[in-house]
Amino acid sequence: MNATLAPADQAAPADTTSGEPSTSLRYDQVVFEEAPCPLCGATEPGEPILVGKDMVWRKEGQFPLVHCGQCGLVYQSPRPTPQTMRYYYEDCYSGQAQEDMRRFQLESGLSRLMSLYRMATVEKVRKFSPGDRVLDVGASYGGFIDYVRKERQIKAHAIDLDPGSIEKFVNKEDIDVICGDLLEVGYPDDHFDVVTIFETLEHVYEPVQTLEEIRRILKPGGLVSIEVPSWDSLLRPFFGRAWLPLLLPTHLQHFSRKHLAQCATKAGLEVAHHQAMFYPMELTVSLWMALAQLLGHVEDEDKGIGRKLLEMVLGILFIVVFVLVDVPLLFVLRLFGRSGHQTLVARNPG
Repeated sequence: MNATLAPADQAAPADTTSGEPSTSLRYDQVVFEEAPCPLCGATEPGEPILVGKDMVWRKEGQFPLVHCGQCGLVYQSPRPTPQTMRYYYEDCYSGQAQEDMRRFQLESGLSRLMSLYRMATVEKVRKFSPGDRVLDVGASYGGFIDYVRKERQIKAHAIDLDPGSIEKFVNKEDIDVICGDLLEVGYPDDHFDVVTIFETLEHVYEPVQTLEEIRRILKPGGLVSIEVPSWDSLLRPFFGRAWLPLLLPTHLQHFSRKHLAQCATKAGLEVAHHQAMFYPMELTVSLWMALAQLLGHVEDEDKGIGRKLLEMVLGILFIVVFVLVDVPLLFVLRLFGRSGHQTLVARNPG
């Protein structure tokens, strides 16, 4: 791969893949590399189909998405190197943002409903049983794995790269928690009954290798549940660069249903169940990001009375849009397999 310093007009991502504390990076220190296709390994991508920005944290840069000329997967190239990607994670999942996220995952009723929904999706293939050894990869603060532990009396394990999440993990007494990289930890062969990896595979640099490692540590017949954004979303073409699940540059690849299934199969797994997920907010937040881009960002201390009044009125309108449009529309899109998220449950054939 060809690594180059990010040009002045491109944003340079930063690395969160080591799980170790490191000094902060500056934008001009980020390094970009030409990436092969993460699915088939082809080294000649097509022309960019979209050039986007970091529309959530508003960090510098423009990030091209390309179609693989061989398998058709959409992925980012050039992309930040693993060693410098942390620039795009720094100050995003720390401080007040970190505390708000932790409170949502561990204390909100909505988060518990999400955990129930995810658990029920796995159990369309096989129910969790007391004593099952279950690993949650990319566990964050542990809301999901602790929920399943309480509901199904499993033996709970968790791993995440972020030291801040592990430091404030929900329950270190009843859950075996590791801060590190799944590809480096070295869990034993045939060790887990179920592995879950939610909203994580799109972030990793080696998605096929990651699923191969999961297959290695799964018992024969064991299950992995993979949840990622879906490139097949009917809303994606409408919102373009403002589509919420795009999340450039930290989302390195963008799986259609076909490509997620191919990724699992290439890793030696057998697809047992595959469905679109009902996650409201895709429309509302995408619309908000599109409007914010149109209006331009203004820091809180610089907002006049007119801007504050406009944002208050828009906030009320967006609540109405969420209730009357977003929720029913996403329910229908989920039924037709065209919502912005998907879950694939696969089996280790042994």
